Amino acid sequence: MVKSLFNICLSAVCQHQLNDHLALIPIECKQKLLEFFTNHDQLAALDCDRLVSSPTFADNLTELKFYLSEDLSDSMLAALTANNKRLERITLVECPRVTDKGIRTVTSGQKNLLQLELRAMYQLTDAGLTDVKCPYLHTVDISGCARVTSLGIRFLVQRNPNIHCLYLNHCRSLDDQALYDIAYYVGERLRVLELDFLSSLIDPAAALYHLSTQCPNVCQLSLARFFNETYDELPPAVQFKIDGFNLRDIDLYGNYFIILPELPPTVHSLRLSVNGDENPYELVRSLQAQPYLKSINLQLTIREASISAIDNANTLLSTVLPYIGSKITILTVRFSYCCLCFA
Repeated sequence: MVKSLFNICLSAVCQHQLNDHLALIPIECKQKLLEFFTNHDQLAALDCDRLVSSPTFADNLTELKFYLSEDLSDSMLAALTANNKRLERITLVECPRVTDKGIRTVTSGQKNLLQLELRAMYQLTDAGLTDVKCPYLHTVDISGCARVTSLGIRFLVQRNPNIHCLYLNHCRSLDDQALYDIAYYVGERLRVLELDFLSSLIDPAAALYHLSTQCPNVCQLSLARFFNETYDELPPAVQFKIDGFNLRDIDLYGNYFIILPELPPTVHSLRLSVNGDENPYELVRSLQAQPYLKSINLQLTIREASISAIDNANTLLSTVLPYIGSKITILTVRFSYCCLCFA
């Protein structure tokens, strides 16, 4: 691995010259220093902790980034932000020792905050989000925070109405109310929304349609495995609807429809899952009805190793490809025992 001169010097300083004078280095170097400590599991070391906790080390930082750190603690976050309420970006990803107390400490009073990323923070609950309040906050990602409920989402969108991008993937405790609150409090300002793998929704189709009508400016929408599996059993006449004036990219991976949902005519890019049970001619008709659709990522899953399942998949492909093959930019065929991908 090739290392830059900066990283070599940084490594040497960290190993041989770690003292209070490092609190005076430029902001960019401080951030690199924190990353170095995290990557080398040195945050818990006594001299590192003393330096990071010093009053002058973090007073001019504009961002905090910690990834996969088992050493980062609530007390360390408190020390880093005790004299600094000017953070613009906070990123904490899978730091298992950080609790609601640490999240509240690091977010409280941050009036310049633009981006907040708290991914896979397994101890985070609704209480940890109560102090997030900033008029400039435009991007929030709490994907993988399974203990956050719809109440926590209400805290976020009610107190931060300028959110443009919201990522809630794998937030398993969210119910339908979260979608209604997003629609009510954020509405026309929302641009990007990801709702992958939400398993506690009761009527996702109704909640999503309401949200899409109230958030007309969403241009990117991700709904991987969003609809309940029981929808496969609904009669063929049932068709869901997704609205929006500016929707360009939509991800429907892991959803299997008898009839493709009614999409707005603005869609340019679509990821779609099929299993061979669909009516191929109806599928072609629905896709051809999208005037601006240019890119289709088609995921074909053969659920069982049977002759009928393989025949259905072959029929689907042989029917669909002549009509819309030029728009399929990625074709993935998944069997129970292997996966083939064509790009």
